[in-house]
Amino acid sequence: MEQREGVKGAHWKGLLRKKVSSCKSEMETLLLVDMITSRVTRSTPGRTVRAPFLRIVVALETLMGLADWFSTFCADLQVQDDGTISSRYKAITRRLNIDFWATTSDTAHSLYVGSYGRNTAIRGFSDLDMIFELPSSLYTQHNAYVGNGQSALLQKVKTSIETTYSTTNIKADGQVIQVPFTDGITFEVVPVFLNTANTYTHPDANGGGSWKTTNPRPELEAIRTRACSHY
Repeated sequence: MEQREGVKGAHWKGLLRKKVSSCKSEMETLLLVDMITSRVTRSTPGRTVRAPFLRIVVALETLMGLADWFSTFCADLQVQDDGTISSRYKAITRRLNIDFWATTSDTAHSLYVGSYGRNTAIRGFSDLDMIFELPSSLYTQHNAYVGNGQSALLQKVKTSIETTYSTTNIKADGQVIQVPFTDGITFEVVPVFLNTANTYTHPDANGGGSWKTTNPRPELEAIRTRACSHY
């Protein structure tokens, strides 16, 4: 008798897995639960305890299926980086540090910002934003220009990056230096000057030239803090 019950249990489990996996919506799953449990109740008089048990089994099967789907979904969204993004970031940072700070550091004075800096970028993103802090003396120098000192500053940073990426079609566009790569990702480098309030001043070459202020750190820290609070 126990062996027979075991065979029946295996049969039901196999049936449940097959049926649940074929459901295309929550409504279909609920209808399936009602159908199976009502059949079991009718076919086994006096043993209605199997009905709620089957509801639990079906619910667990459904949740497991959703968990697998969600895990796959999240994995498909993640940025796949084999180290290329990091190596490019460090190469740009190192070049700018050599030319403007007389150091070979590949991490100092730079910061990921935008969606990648917030850890909200998904697979297929095309723009990677980074800022690079310049010495304040360059602000003084380019702020004194009669013409568009902001454009001249962008060109100076562009020329520096071209030393490392000499065959890349680098552009100085408005507020950023664009460094495109063949895999579809474009690094957008924003040269900035650190202010006493820990904000940044950056050039805007549009409309004859002006200076803008940005403050990305609070947003980056807020999102990271919120993300950590969920773990």
